[in-house]
Amino acid sequence: MKIIVSCCLLVIVCTPTTAQKRVGAFGGITVSTMGSKDLVTTKILASPYLGLMADSRIGKSDFYLGAELSYISMGYTKSTIGAVDETGTIVGAINRYAISYLQLPVMLSVSAKISEKNNFRFGFGPYLALKVMDKIKYISNGAVASGEIKPMNIKDASSTVVGISAKLSVDIAKLQVAIKYQPTINSIYTSNIPGDKWKAKSLSLSLGYFFK
Repeated sequence: MKIIVSCCLLVIVCTPTTAQKRVGAFGGITVSTMGSKDLVTTKILASPYLGLMADSRIGKSDFYLGAELSYISMGYTKSTIGAVDETGTIVGAINRYAISYLQLPVMLSVSAKISEKNNFRFGFGPYLALKVMDKIKYISNGAVASGEIKPMNIKDASSTVVGISAKLSVDIAKLQVAIKYQPTINSIYTSNIPGDKWKAKSLSLSLGYFFK
């Protein structure tokens, strides 16, 4: 998966300068949740979502190859997952867990023209995400607390995550309104339970602007 992402980026960078290229920035909101085969209850986490985007038209076709560099958080809130301290003692239940990533989606998209400067676009492709940090808050004796805590039966959050991006957008001149769905492929956590895999799903809504 890392090789695929790297090759797609190389194609974008090496595309001749005569090709139609765009570079821009975006911001918005992401809602996400996580889960495994275990019977646990979690609720969605809402967090800011922002980054840079670029794409390049493939010849004179309606297809584009694009990439993004974004800051995104995935996680959950109000769970029944036990919060475990350094000694392995359950001290409460996790109230909020947010894992922040630098994410690099690479997508092949197709454009459908609405008018001369406006169009619909659908993109699909892989993404690679590198963990930046994670923050945990838990409920203990009815109060919210934080500290050196891990979810029960979890060794650590995975440092690298791969997944799939599916993006539907409307381009209005230099503006872009987009919705993106991104499920993970590998496990978010390294678990103490053999075969236990935690997957995340996120849905993002963003507004972007192309500088050129």
